[in-house]
Amino acid sequence: MTIWKNRMLTYPRLPVVLLLETICAVILAACQTYAPVPLAATAPVAISVDQLPAEFHQGPRASQRLEFLRDSLIRADEERRVANNEATTRHFYEIIEAGGFSASLQRASAQMQRDVEVAGAGLMREVEPRAGKLKGQIEQLKRCETPKIIDFPERVKYQAHFILFGCSFGATPGEVRLIISPGGGYLTLSVAAFNWHPDSLLVEVPALHAVPDLPAKLVVVRADGVQSQVVDVEYVSERGYDILDVRTHPTALHALCAPITQDDECYATYKDAELTVIENSYGGFHAIGTFIINTSSTPGHDWWFINLQNGWTAISVEIYGQGHWNCGEDVREWYKVGRVSVPSISVPTISFPSFSEHQPGPLFEYISDFYSQLVGRFEFVDPPSSFNIFVPWWVDYACSSVHYEGRILLFGPVFYDY
Repeated sequence: MTIWKNRMLTYPRLPVVLLLETICAVILAACQTYAPVPLAATAPVAISVDQLPAEFHQGPRASQRLEFLRDSLIRADEERRVANNEATTRHFYEIIEAGGFSASLQRASAQMQRDVEVAGAGLMREVEPRAGKLKGQIEQLKRCETPKIIDFPERVKYQAHFILFGCSFGATPGEVRLIISPGGGYLTLSVAAFNWHPDSLLVEVPALHAVPDLPAKLVVVRADGVQSQVVDVEYVSERGYDILDVRTHPTALHALCAPITQDDECYATYKDAELTVIENSYGGFHAIGTFIINTSSTPGHDWWFINLQNGWTAISVEIYGQGHWNCGEDVREWYKVGRVSVPSISVPTISFPSFSEHQPGPLFEYISDFYSQLVGRFEFVDPPSSFNIFVPWWVDYACSSVHYEGRILLFGPVFYDY
């Protein structure tokens, strides 16, 4: 696949030739009418980065920055998970040291009664639902001969710690089972011996990589084999980050690539020739060849349409763009450098850091190439599953080109396809 056409076809020209070219271009721009061209959004072409010109690899790359961002988010999520588990463990031990679940209910009920006596009947109306729940739980503790789960979380999460409160669990450790199939198949969750108490259990969910989000059930089995009632919970599977890869997920990303220059390409790049390791989720290239009379020295733009499924959302979008001027130094004053402008996204975002648009300057003095540059990142206010990216750009009617690239960082349930 050819990405860069007619890039450095430089020939010596007389000033009169330049003047004639300019006059012809102006006439064509004024007189030519364009019929509407029906366009359809299609999946971008998958190519290896080796197929891109060397100029595409100069300067900081969006992929390197976003790869660092993904790694930092993974570390932050792991730190958050560990912190939440530590907080749950501390809360569990505080309750055990204060006498257990039954004692905590008695204290909560007594404190609520004191608050009502101080504040009056007005507060009683506010706390009545909670007071009724406390009374019901205390009554259940009085009539508890077999294991009974009284207080439990609505959601059981991947690699999380949670607490089960109840009664008659026994002093000797038994089992906590997570029932994950209609046929009764279950997983035994981890409860350390020192975390098994007659009315309180600290439970650890293992790394269940092959289990998706699904309705599940919990049951406590006492050491003597007697089981508690079954309670309904929701199992929340493993979440993770990914870079949007259109080759393996062709329905997730489509492009509407503006066909107004001599070479218009919208693509996704991969680090290897086999196209298995994603480099950039999206990219565009638009070029006007040297000495080709063309009337497209007006703004163009590309549309990118992202549609995710199964609970996947986008976390951020990065872009790295350059505009080039590809002619010899002798005609520098006749043509302008290409330019990629700040994109627009169809849902609320925060740009971080602020976008930078550098003025043209020498990139490689020894080949007299000039360029403009755009670097930036969008972070979503509310991570969406569907949104559009609008990338505006401009190229002169000759000697000019632009290219841009970037990654789209996703977050979602790793068991499911996006």
